[in-house]
Amino acid sequence: MDSRLLPIGSVARHFGLPVSTLHYWERVGLLRPARRVAGRRFYGPEEMRRIALVTLWQRTGMMSLEEIGAVLEGRRGRAGWQETVGTRIEEIDAQLRRLTAARAYLSHMLECPRDNPARDCPKLHAEIDEHLPRTAPAVPEED
Repeated sequence: MDSRLLPIGSVARHFGLPVSTLHYWERVGLLRPARRVAGRRFYGPEEMRRIALVTLWQRTGMMSLEEIGAVLEGRRGRAGWQETVGTRIEEIDAQLRRLTAARAYLSHMLECPRDNPARDCPKLHAEIDEHLPRTAPAVPEED
């Protein structure tokens, strides 16, 4: 057997993954073992690179396995990998806007001179007012 082939358990340990994750990736078509010997899966350098790529894209691109599959398929995929990546970038940009706003808001909370910002902060009260109805709801008449 090729000395560059590693058994699935060794590969899983190397990447800090459960063996079941690699089995799942096989079932959904993201991965194929280089070789099977007596029912055991073995992975070579090409498969190791693919596993590294999937884990990298999950961690840094926060991509779903479906998105990763579309990119790995290349132009053969339904919408093409460029559309998948473009959509993911738009989602990340929206997340960045929300995170930036959240950070600014929380920083203000820390810097607010009020003892109880939830009760006393004028900026917080103005924010809350923006989320309240513009007119008071009608009060039902009593019988």
